[in-house]
Amino acid sequence: MSDLLRCFEFPDILKATENFARSLEIGSGGFGKVYLGKMMNDEFVAIKRLNPESKQGQTEFLAEVLTLPMLNHRNIVSLIGYCEYEKEKILVYEYVSNGSIFDHLHKHKTPLSWLRRLNICITAAHGLSYLHNDVGIEFGVIHGDFKSSNVLLHESWEAKISDFGLSKICSKSEQFTFVKTVIKGTFGCLDPNYCQTGRLRRKTDVYAFGVLLLEVLCRKPVLDENFYGEGKNLVKWAQVYIKKGDLKKLG
Repeated sequence: MSDLLRCFEFPDILKATENFARSLEIGSGGFGKVYLGKMMNDEFVAIKRLNPESKQGQTEFLAEVLTLPMLNHRNIVSLIGYCEYEKEKILVYEYVSNGSIFDHLHKHKTPLSWLRRLNICITAAHGLSYLHNDVGIEFGVIHGDFKSSNVLLHESWEAKISDFGLSKICSKSEQFTFVKTVIKGTFGCLDPNYCQTGRLRRKTDVYAFGVLLLEVLCRKPVLDENFYGEGKNLVKWAQVYIKKGDLKKLG
């Protein structure tokens, strides 16, 4: 593991989360659950407890602890440390207090101002550009699962890209990585070329960023059974109105 990361003891994790109290749960998914934790120095952190029954958990754990220590950018969430105890795989991140852009678009009643939405998109783009071009690794890093729920919001309302469990370091050849397993990511955000060829490229992230822009513009989820068009996803739905020239329907 990286010398830049702190190795936490499991009892410290239990204390910080009050034995993984449900009241401190701030996120969940197929990977497991995220808790708000308070460390001994009174620092608040986000603690991701990976599901020990998930086969993907070990892979995602290794991807994060190997990738995130190499990254240093104001628009990338920081990994503070990790904990391995028996079957437990736990990651400890900086706590980003304003939740995700997904939460503000689809769960909160009060919409974000257009100026704030614009700033979030610009700063998310800065984070992606850093991953692809400026990370210090010759061919960059592909996030692999860029989406609104993985764009967290700092107290200053700048974006911080999170969740690098599917990230890949670009290969020398054409800056893409061949994915030899099943296609991974979030349906509706996946680059059609990636789905057809299995080639995960930087353009895969760029496509997903375009989906985020559409999601921010329309304040509609990426997937919805009420959408017109094949696939019931935001891109297909928007294409219907774009072809008709009826752009007012998008807003």
